[in-house]
Amino acid sequence: MPQSPEADWAVALFNRSLLQEAKFHRMVELLQDPAEKTSLDIGADNGVISYLLRSGGGRCHSGDLDARAR
Repeated sequence: MPQSPEADWAVALFNRSLLQEAKFHRMVELLQDPAEKTSLDIGADNGVISYLLRSGGGRCHSGDLDARAR
């Protein structure tokens, strides 16, 4: 999946956050095989978790109360 500059920026921030990485790995663990799942990421902020789940073949929708969130 080609990345946009925004996705590059969000992934770079994700890679610097142990908390975000732990959250993502816990979600993958709970989903077992995200590639076969449809997920909803509530409070998605910049959408990096949703993006990573979609990059792995899953379907993920995201939402956030902040209109600037992706």
